[in-house]
Amino acid sequence: MARFLSLSDDREYRHSVLAKGLGVLLPWVVLCTGIYLIFYAPIIDFIFPEGELKNFTLIIYAIALIEVVRLFIEKASHGISRLGIAAEQSAYTSLLLVLLLVSAAYIYSSAESVLYAKIIALALPIPFALTKLILEFKKSLNADAPHEPSTLTIVSYGIPLSLIFLADYGFLQLPLIFLGSYLDPSAVGLYSISILTYVRLLIVPRAIGNGLAPHMARMNHDQNWFSLLEKGVLFALIFSIPIVIIGCTEGGELLALIFGEKYREAKDIFLLLSLFYLMSSLLGVINPILDFSGRAKTRAFGVSVGSVINILLNILWIPKYGIYGAAIATLVGYFIFFIIVIVNLKSQAISAIILSRPIHKLLFLCSMLLVIFFIFRAIFPSISFLILLIILSLIYPILLICSGIVSKSDFRTIFKN
Repeated sequence: MARFLSLSDDREYRHSVLAKGLGVLLPWVVLCTGIYLIFYAPIIDFIFPEGELKNFTLIIYAIALIEVVRLFIEKASHGISRLGIAAEQSAYTSLLLVLLLVSAAYIYSSAESVLYAKIIALALPIPFALTKLILEFKKSLNADAPHEPSTLTIVSYGIPLSLIFLADYGFLQLPLIFLGSYLDPSAVGLYSISILTYVRLLIVPRAIGNGLAPHMARMNHDQNWFSLLEKGVLFALIFSIPIVIIGCTEGGELLALIFGEKYREAKDIFLLLSLFYLMSSLLGVINPILDFSGRAKTRAFGVSVGSVINILLNILWIPKYGIYGAAIATLVGYFIFFIIVIVNLKSQAISAIILSRPIHKLLFLCSMLLVIFFIFRAIFPSISFLILLIILSLIYPILLICSGIVSKSDFRTIFKN
């Protein structure tokens, strides 16, 4: 639905897309509610016969329903280029979750109190976010509107996105399950810390892609479109390459600093997964643009194939190579996903990225800084991590501006949305 909302500012067109989307969503929620209420208790009794989860039927349902409403607000606001609404909702929710969950756990010390606290934290920001969203849809905007999509078109376009969600689960969660099955909890902890740290650091590349996607959905594949894609990739690389450098050179120090000394032993896994992070950063920009440009099937096919290969390799390699098998399986599966997406881009888009002078200058600059770091690390090995942080946090930004790789106008263009 968000993809079709992004195609026009026309009020009547938006209302029509919204009505058709809700016409599917609301009956779906009713159907899932009936299935849940009928089958939840017997399934829980079968899996956890002595557990307390069967006493939380309505609480868990309430959390799920609230999450549906929150996701609707997020996607609708994204579609009309008002992601600030979703951002405020998430910010207030995060603050309330910290305050209420800590209080509930500390004062009442029960699972039920924590779940109730979560319901309150998730639900409180919704009325304010929903009010802002309704006001945006009420604005009298008249613009050229494309042919209105049918309900079937909206639903069918959402199917590949559902497959993407399930395949992402195969990349991020199933390896942890296999590690827990074949190895021990310590392996799960080391691997999850490594990969989920990188996943959280994707916030900036994804922000760039999400900001550009609704805007670029209305543009033809002309020079401006390719120029924006090039700048989006450039800014993602500006952010992600320093993180990759740290992961490859001083990853153990970073993990020990943030999570504790016992996680230093994950440095080799952290190094391997830095390649996963680099590919994810590029796709963090490209994927939302593909989705909003009507090409979600490309990403769905790529991520599904990559996820299946990743799962098969996890089953084969984890018993033999342990945690390293999981990391290499993730890299192989994600590389296949990455290649499928890239080769399905238009040739002009690939050329715009490969032939970009700013990207060339950025890669040269980072190479020079890496050489300088290795020289200083050979001289002062005991403070190499501190030297790297100084280079990347102070010298790197100054050189970006002085070399002309970025400008103030570029920052405004990329981060405006």
